Amino acid sequence: MIEEERYCIDISNQLLAVISLLKKANISVINKHIETCVKDAAKTGNVDEKISELQNLMKYVEKNK
Repeated sequence: MIEEERYCIDISNQLLAVISLLKKANISVINKHIETCVKDAAKTGNVDEKISELQNLMKYVEKNK
């Protein structure tokens, strides 16, 4: 779009749409991680590592809002 010199607002709208889709995909991945990896870790007693991973992820998300 940029190389085609499309209208700036059209490019920005497309970028925002992609960002929205990526955020939704990320939420889905995190939920699946909680449902599988975190639950499995809780069963084996290794949940601290998974909690730490999620805390680090949330710090990154908060920092990059």
